Amino acid sequence: MFATRGARGSWRGALRAGRMGPAALLGVVMIGLCGCSADLHTDRLVFLGSGSSGPVSIAGGSSFAPAPPAGGEGSFRIAGDRSGLYPGLSTTLVLTVTNPQAFAIVVSSVTTTVHAASGSCPASDLSVGSFEGQLLVPARGSATTSVPVRLVADAPNACIGATFPLVYSGVGWRP
Repeated sequence: MFATRGARGSWRGALRAGRMGPAALLGVVMIGLCGCSADLHTDRLVFLGSGSSGPVSIAGGSSFAPAPPAGGEGSFRIAGDRSGLYPGLSTTLVLTVTNPQAFAIVVSSVTTTVHAASGSCPASDLSVGSFEGQLLVPARGSATTSVPVRLVADAPNACIGATFPLVYSGVGWRP
């Protein structure tokens, strides 16, 4: 990644020589950590979204009481649930993104973390795809998008009637 031999031309040598301040070093580290390019739009206000599922069940299973989603300044909410899943079914999960801000936001990604329905019905039996794109959510409004969801064909009998808790997280920005 970076040359470490000699003071000339290396970032370590520049730091030792006092030609690179701590802020510049932090910038190099942050670019390295996120894999981002140096020409990012730094004037955009980033918003984080979160939420959890309501009842997500298989063939009429039990319900899951989700934690209340995060809200307030600099955030948005994500909700969605799907019932009627059975082993081998591939379908879609509709996610609703709610924007409490007084201006529109663009949501660029939503990911879902699946939790086990029980000890004998692991989270790995349910796969939920992620959203990447540009979902425009109006001021104090909501918008929907869909992601793929699938229960593996060889899911154990313990998964019949089970509820998989889902936790959502997302990133958006003000256009």
